[in-house]
Amino acid sequence: MAFVIPEAGLPLGDSLTAHTTNIPSCITYPAVEEGSTFEIKQHMLNILPTFHGLLSDDPNMHIAEFLMRCKNILVRGFSTESIKLRLFPYTLKDQAR
Repeated sequence: MAFVIPEAGLPLGDSLTAHTTNIPSCITYPAVEEGSTFEIKQHMLNILPTFHGLLSDDPNMHIAEFLMRCKNILVRGFSTESIKLRLFPYTLKDQAR
Protein backbone atom coordinates (compact mmCIF):
# COMPACT_ATOMS: atom_id res chain seq x y z
CA MET A 1 0.00 0.00 0.00
CA ALA A 2 1.40 3.37 -0.98
CA PHE A 3 1.05 6.71 0.75
CA VAL A 4 -0.89 9.10 -1.46
CA ILE A 5 -0.74 12.87 -1.11
CA PRO A 6 -4.26 14.34 -1.42
CA GLU A 7 -4.92 16.22 -4.64
CA ALA A 8 -6.47 19.66 -4.54
CA GLY A 9 -10.21 19.66 -5.16
CA LEU A 10 -10.80 16.03 -4.14
CA PRO A 11 -12.96 15.20 -1.15
CA LEU A 12 -10.82 14.19 1.83
CA GLY A 13 -12.49 10.77 2.00
CA ASP A 14 -11.31 9.93 -1.53
CA SER A 15 -7.70 10.59 -0.61
CA LEU A 16 -7.86 8.30 2.43
CA THR A 17 -8.76 5.16 0.53
CA ALA A 18 -6.06 2.52 0.22
CA HIS A 19 -4.50 2.16 -3.20
CA THR A 20 -3.10 -1.25 -3.99
CA THR A 21 -1.30 -2.54 -7.01
CA ASN A 22 -2.92 -5.60 -8.53
CA ILE A 23 -0.18 -7.86 -9.81
CA PRO A 24 -1.59 -10.30 -12.38
CA SER A 25 -0.87 -13.97 -11.89
CA CYS A 26 1.78 -15.49 -14.14
CA ILE A 27 0.02 -18.88 -13.96
CA THR A 28 -1.81 -19.93 -17.12
CA TYR A 29 -4.40 -22.57 -16.30
CA PRO A 30 -5.03 -25.41 -18.77
CA ALA A 31 -8.44 -25.71 -20.41
CA VAL A 32 -11.03 -27.76 -18.51
CA GLU A 33 -14.14 -29.62 -19.59
CA GLU A 34 -17.05 -27.29 -20.22
CA GLY A 35 -19.37 -27.07 -17.23
CA SER A 36 -16.70 -28.24 -14.78
CA THR A 37 -16.26 -26.27 -11.59
CA PHE A 38 -13.57 -26.48 -8.95
CA GLU A 39 -14.11 -25.11 -5.48
CA ILE A 40 -11.13 -25.11 -3.17
CA LYS A 41 -12.45 -26.50 0.10
CA GLN A 42 -10.87 -25.94 3.50
CA HIS A 43 -9.98 -29.63 3.90
CA MET A 44 -7.94 -29.44 0.67
CA LEU A 45 -5.94 -26.52 2.05
CA ASN A 46 -5.47 -28.30 5.39
CA ILE A 47 -3.63 -31.24 3.81
CA LEU A 48 -1.23 -29.06 1.81
CA PRO A 49 2.27 -28.33 3.12
CA THR A 50 3.28 -24.72 3.75
CA PHE A 51 6.47 -22.98 2.67
CA HIS A 52 7.47 -19.80 4.50
CA GLY A 53 10.70 -19.01 2.65
CA LEU A 54 12.88 -19.29 5.75
CA LEU A 55 16.51 -20.40 5.55
CA SER A 56 15.54 -23.58 7.40
CA ASP A 57 12.82 -24.42 4.83
CA ASP A 58 13.81 -26.87 2.09
CA PRO A 59 12.08 -25.90 -1.19
CA ASN A 60 12.75 -29.32 -2.76
CA MET A 61 11.12 -31.09 0.18
CA HIS A 62 8.17 -28.71 -0.05
CA ILE A 63 7.65 -29.54 -3.74
CA ALA A 64 7.97 -33.29 -3.06
CA GLU A 65 5.41 -33.12 -0.23
CA PHE A 66 3.08 -30.98 -2.33
CA LEU A 67 3.16 -33.42 -5.25
CA MET A 68 2.60 -36.39 -2.95
CA ARG A 69 -0.42 -34.79 -1.27
CA CYS A 70 -1.94 -33.62 -4.57
CA LYS A 71 -2.13 -37.26 -5.70
CA ASN A 72 -5.02 -37.63 -3.23
CA ILE A 73 -7.06 -34.79 -4.74
CA LEU A 74 -9.19 -35.68 -7.75
CA VAL A 75 -11.78 -33.39 -9.34
CA ARG A 76 -13.92 -34.50 -12.28
CA GLY A 77 -13.15 -32.48 -15.40
CA PHE A 78 -9.78 -31.18 -14.14
CA SER A 79 -6.37 -32.65 -14.93
CA THR A 80 -3.96 -33.26 -12.07
CA GLU A 81 -1.72 -30.50 -13.48
CA SER A 82 -4.61 -28.04 -13.42
CA ILE A 83 -5.38 -28.90 -9.79
CA LYS A 84 -1.73 -28.48 -8.80
CA LEU A 85 -1.51 -25.08 -10.51
CA ARG A 86 -4.62 -23.89 -8.68
CA LEU A 87 -3.53 -25.14 -5.26
CA PHE A 88 0.19 -24.29 -5.24
CA PRO A 89 -0.14 -20.55 -4.49
CA TYR A 90 -1.99 -21.44 -1.27
CA THR A 91 1.09 -23.28 0.03
CA LEU A 92 3.26 -20.15 -0.01
CA LYS A 93 3.25 -18.05 3.15
CA ASP A 94 5.04 -14.96 4.52
CA GLN A 95 8.36 -14.30 2.71
CA ALA A 96 7.70 -16.96 0.06
CA ARG A 97 4.79 -15.01 -1.39
